Formats: sequence, C-alpha cells, structure tokens
Amino acid sequence: MTATNNLICEMLTENTGKHFLDSGGANGRNWQRNQGLTPEVLDSLPSATLEISEWNGGYELIPTINLYHFLTQQLCLDALCEEFNSAPVEDWDGPAYGVSEAGGDWLTANGFELGNTHNSCNWESSLSQVIQWTEVTRDGEDYILLQIHGGADVRGGYTDARLFLVGSYNEFGIYESCGFGVATDSGDILSLSWHGGEWIDHDGRSASEEYMTAFAKASGCDEDSGDIVIEGDCYIE
Repeated sequence: MTATNNLICEMLTENTGKHFLDSGGANGRNWQRNQGLTPEVLDSLPSATLEISEWNGGYELIPTINLYHFLTQQLCLDALCEEFNSAPVEDWDGPAYGVSEAGGDWLTANGFELGNTHNSCNWESSLSQVIQWTEVTRDGEDYILLQIHGGADVRGGYTDARLFLVGSYNEFGIYESCGFGVATDSGDILSLSWHGGEWIDHDGRSASEEYMTAFAKASGCDEDSGDIVIEGDCYIE
C-alpha cells in the first residue's frame, strides 16, 4: 500500500468536527460514516457505481465515482509533499483554504505559487464526497492543496489541506469519467460511459434515450425490481 493511499484514507476518516446546525445528527457526517475504513477495504470497493431507477415508464441513471479511487488514480507524493504534510496545522491563517500561516510561509520559501481554488459542489459532480483544492505549481510541476469534506453541511467540515503532486495528468479533477456494461438476453454487451456530464454509447456518440432505456432494461431494472445498482470503473482521460 502506498503512502498516497494511506494519506487519502486518513483524510476520509479525519474528524472534521461537529456543529449544532449540521444536518448530520449523531453519526451522519461523512467522517463518522467512514470510521473503520482502511486502504485495503477502500481498494476492494468498486471505483464507480450506477443506480438505475424506473419511474412512470422512464428510467433515471445516476453514476457515482468513488472518491478514494478518483484521487489515488491522479495523485502521488514526493519528498516536498511529505515534508509539508508532516507539519502540524495550528491555524487556518495561511494563503489558501486549510493551510496554516506557517504552512503558507513554507510554501513561499520552497518556491510554490498558488493558483485558483475549486470546490466540486459548484458543478454537477458525481464524486461520492465533496472536495476542495487549490492549484499549486513549482518549477513547472503541478501540485494541489487538497481538502476532503467530512462534514454534513458543505459550507464547513473540511480536512486540513494536504499537498499532493498531480501525476501524469495536467488538469486535476476536470473530467469525472466512468463506464458500465450490461449483457442483453441475446448476449450482446451494451456499454455506457459518463464523461464530462454526458452519457456516451458504445460507438462514442451521445447516448440516445432509446439506448439508455435498452441499457436500463438489460440491467434488470423494471417496475417490480426497484432500484438496481451495478458496478463499473472510473478512469482518467
């Protein structure tokens, strides 16, 4: 198990606190529900799932991309990341969300330049949890300062920011992509890919309503079955 896998697991289970205005109740916050997870357990989970629902003769298809797999496919750690992440975070007075004043000084001293900040709740994200990150660069290398939302209310309950090196992909988190396949009664395979907020069929074209209906029926979803959840794979393009 890599240090990246371990750190992301730590972030998913990090206690981000409680607030009396939260809608999470006693144990409904993300960090509470994630207690007991290990990298081994997270690795065993499907990287994407698809919930298929039938309603009034039509079908709704909702993809979910597992955040752990999404992050481990794109991020890694180098010596600078490990040094930054090992320092205590005693305040959030630094130049980016979740960064301490001392952490901000360290970033400046080590030649890091901060860019834009993004939050996945600001678009129709399919990730299993909300994330927030600030783009960072150093000597032509792309990094991010990542926070995972562990609370109930998206306005608060984020982890301290950790520094990660973006792998071979230049734009972290821009495309949330996943794919699914089902077999028809005749043995044919129907495939659907979720890419950039659009369903794509097996020919690489925008999936028609007829194709998506055929896919939903082949999955076994009908008015008697209730919701169907099938497993798939997330991937980075």
